Amino acid sequence: SGGDLVLKRYEFVDMPGDPTVDATRIPQMKLALQELTSRLKIKGSAVWYAVAGHTVFSRFVKLPPVQDDRVAQIVEFEARQNVPFPINEVVWDYEFSSEGSGETEVVLVAMKSDALNEINDQVVEARLATSGVDVAPLALYNAFRYSYPDVDEPSVLVDLGARSTNMVFIEGGRFFIRNFLVGGASITSAVAKEFGIGFGEAEGQKINRGFIAPGGTVQDHDDPEIAALSKVIRNAASNLHTQIMRTITFYRSQQGGGQPKRVFITGGGALLGNMISFLSEKLK
Repeated sequence: SGGDLVLKRYEFVDMPGDPTVDATRIPQMKLALQELTSRLKIKGSAVWYAVAGHTVFSRFVKLPPVQDDRVAQIVEFEARQNVPFPINEVVWDYEFSSEGSGETEVVLVAMKSDALNEINDQVVEARLATSGVDVAPLALYNAFRYSYPDVDEPSVLVDLGARSTNMVFIEGGRFFIRNFLVGGASITSAVAKEFGIGFGEAEGQKINRGFIAPGGTVQDHDDPEIAALSKVIRNAASNLHTQIMRTITFYRSQQGGGQPKRVFITGGGALLGNMISFLSEKLK
């Protein structure tokens, strides 16, 4: 599972770098791909991979009533109007996010060609061939639909990544995605700052001994160092909760969405001790 990959990575990288630092992102990606390719024995294979939600520009666009053969033309016009880069400098595509009731909506995604090529170069150097590229939150949506075909009530997927968090809202035949730059690395950075240690050591502390301190009148951990660590992690996780609530509010007020009735949590950050109970408490 994805969670296993996150945890096992530290068997190979003793001092993980901060994923929010762009200068180290590509070297870390190169090393991780080489390790993964070797472990799974897939060198020479053709693969699909997904790029992180925060690396792409996405926009949901409602289309006027048009014939099917004009949809691509309308979407290209919208792309030229909305994408914040010259259209010849990006790779872009679209997918229907809702249809019916006389209204059609598409999600438009675009990524700078240079940025995508930089990632693809690492895939090629790991001796893999690219079959196609997806966007992480859309791949997550597909995985959810495959794994939970019977869920029909308004739901939200919270994908707790290292650098950012993806949220995918699913309601009837419609979906909506949004990303914000708060993730597991934010919690690690808070630990590093509070205790005056490096990012790698803080990450190790978080994974090996860390958990989110319970709220209320629950007694502290017997080890004062672990108790202090858990409180720092809870404070940092509270910022994550704040961003989740802001995103839900945005979806309801700006997108006309309903209140989610179920929350599904995934991503490496979901493995942090007490994360499930923390979010259950906060989100009620």
